[in-house]
Amino acid sequence: YGDLDLIYGRISDFITPDHLKLYDVITTKTNFISGHFTIYRNGNITKTLYKKIWNVQRLLKQSEKHFAIDELSNIIGKNISEKRKKTDKFKKFITKRSNSLKYRIFKLMPFLIDQTKVINWYEKKRIIRVLHLDCVRSDIYYLKKAVDNWQIFWKEGRLYDYTAKKEIMYFHLILSKDNNDFSIPPFKNQSTFEMNSTGIF
Repeated sequence: YGDLDLIYGRISDFITPDHLKLYDVITTKTNFISGHFTIYRNGNITKTLYKKIWNVQRLLKQSEKHFAIDELSNIIGKNISEKRKKTDKFKKFITKRSNSLKYRIFKLMPFLIDQTKVINWYEKKRIIRVLHLDCVRSDIYYLKKAVDNWQIFWKEGRLYDYTAKKEIMYFHLILSKDNNDFSIPPFKNQSTFEMNSTGIF
């Protein structure tokens, strides 16, 4: 599964047939399971891992809240109806959540409260094999590094991060797409385009 606000490069440059043979779960975060791109082997164990999440049925029935159980659970749930935080509010939201006493206590609890904890448990028991790739960039990644002038180029199926001078598997437009000044013109069939904090060209 993957998010809709991703610009893909050539996935097969990063996830090879050998990876698909060796690993049961492939994800694009180094320290947790990525909710915006993760691949699972279609096996009896991997396709039922979510059922091991503590209280999963009750959490899934609360359609007005998102608990982030596909990544790292935020425990208290975030109202889906809330408008996405703008760039200047994002840091406050992260700080508020990570400093919350309830959040910190539950993070230390032995319960399998999200997909990351479930998969870590199964991996430690050597029941499944997991590959964590570092091949993704996002506008939040550069926000945290205080880089405003990031540049991403897509050329003939490949995606290049000119700021880091490397090829990447995909770019995640987490915040940019909600900015009023972010411009996305009508798509034309072409061999190259550029992205930065102001839009796609």
